[in-house]
Amino acid sequence: MREGEGESGMGMGMGGAVSVVIEVPRGSFLKRELAEDGRGGRGRGRGRIEYVSPLPCPFHYGSIEGTRGADGDALDAVVLGGGAARAGERRAGRVIGVVRFVDAGVCDDKYVVRADGEGAVGGTGAAGATVWERRLVEGFFGVYGPIRYAMNRARGMRGETGYRGAEWGEERGAAGGR
Repeated sequence: MREGEGESGMGMGMGGAVSVVIEVPRGSFLKRELAEDGRGGRGRGRGRIEYVSPLPCPFHYGSIEGTRGADGDALDAVVLGGGAARAGERRAGRVIGVVRFVDAGVCDDKYVVRADGEGAVGGTGAAGATVWERRLVEGFFGVYGPIRYAMNRARGMRGETGYRGAEWGEERGAAGGR
C-alpha cells in the first residue's frame, strides 16, 4: 500500500506509472461509490450514487489502485486520454500533475494521469498536459470547489473545502499542440 503524502508533497512522483479505476467516465454526471475491486455492489453502500454533478465530467475520474490518501480512500485521479470507458474499468498511465484540493479540512489531492499510448491533444506519444488541458483541469476544479463546499455544508460537514492550485510536470506547447 502506497501512502499519499498529502500536503507535504506528491505521494506519486511525476512520471510514476499507475493504474486508475474509473469511477466517473468522461461526460458523466454521476459519481458512484465503487468497491475496492473497482466494481459496484460489494460492501456497505458500494455501487450507490454518491452524488449527481451539475456539470458533466470533462475527463475520466477515478482512484489509483494500491494507494491510500489522508481521507482513508484511494488517491483520486483525473485521466487524460484513454478513449471511452465505463465505471469500474482500469486505465494505466503516468502521473503528469497534481491538483491541490482540500475537502472538509482534509487533504484530497487529485493526481493527473496521462493514459498509456495517449499523447496530448494534437500531439503524439506519452507527454505532459497541453495549455488547453491544464486550463480544462484547473477550470473544472475552480468551479467544482465551491460546489463541493456547498454540498459539504448541506451534509453538515465543516472544515475548509476548495481548489488550491495545480502542479504540472513536463511543459507542453500552446493549446492543442506541442
